[in-house]
Amino acid sequence: MKYITTPLEDSIQKLYCRIGIKEPKHPIEDIAARLGISIYYQKIPLSVDGTMFIDPCLHKNRQRELFGHELGHVLLHVGIQLGMPEDFRHMQEAKARNFALHFTVPTFMLLELNMPKYRNQAINLIAETFGVTHDFADERLLHYERQINGTLFYEELLKCSEFPEDYHLDEIDVYDDLPFYEQPDFKKLIEEFKKNGATDEEIQGLITQIDRKKTVSYYFNY
Repeated sequence: MKYITTPLEDSIQKLYCRIGIKEPKHPIEDIAARLGISIYYQKIPLSVDGTMFIDPCLHKNRQRELFGHELGHVLLHVGIQLGMPEDFRHMQEAKARNFALHFTVPTFMLLELNMPKYRNQAINLIAETFGVTHDFADERLLHYERQINGTLFYEELLKCSEFPEDYHLDEIDVYDDLPFYEQPDFKKLIEEFKKNGATDEEIQGLITQIDRKKTVSYYFNY
């Protein structure tokens, strides 16, 4: 199975390559320096104009997670959140959180790990390898699992299609909290197969088959 990366995952890999970092748990001070960002340690987390403030009282793993979050604001957003509408601020926070998960535990490094059979062991491995908390590792693994589910679903649909092997559909994004079969891109994909003669019963059968698979174990055994 070929893992289908998202634009965010690709961009983060390119960023790491550009600054010459290939290994996990790299010192955040050096990452910041290579990106031209100054870090100061104070209790109120903030990022303004290439300067980042991180609480010195936090555990080093939490500091690493916070660094990824604030870096997301630096790279993705403009301006200060003070005075912003609440909904807009929440949207920026969600995007920064998603960026932190993928920057702190990059997919191209995650794919190099020999994952254990059980999920709790995988969480421990991610936390130790990337220097993050177990809660953070758990959330990151959940994103990873969703993307794997999306890839498996994509492959199952292609098996039942009449498309040639080199046919490429738009990239699938499974980052939000909807089940994979409710994703807008998947719905569009299903509509394409219906146009080619697939029935609702056949589509539901595919979804049921994928639900029954131990998708994560399937992927880790490759």
